[in-house]
Amino acid sequence: MSSEVVNIVFIVAIFLVAYFFLLRPQAQKQKNQTSFLDNLGKGDRVVTSGGLHGKITKVDEISVQIEIAPKTFVTVNRSSISQELSAAHYPADSSTEK
Repeated sequence: MSSEVVNIVFIVAIFLVAYFFLLRPQAQKQKNQTSFLDNLGKGDRVVTSGGLHGKITKVDEISVQIEIAPKTFVTVNRSSISQELSAAHYPADSSTEK
């Protein structure tokens, strides 16, 4: 009888470990990504999943327009934005220093 209880406790423990180390972090990561995509705004510097770097010039419900070079615009789905770049990657216009 007690070996059955130990087995059940062991199985429950395995499920708890799987939940806290696998499922919960993935759900939190997905929640953070959704929040990030919802808060995209004009002027944010971003990187797409395809590797394009640019500045957001227009935001729609489904898509985002990115300026990847002066007067060169690309429209991508919001879901293809993978990360936002900090000011450290793009210091204040270095083109004005020349």
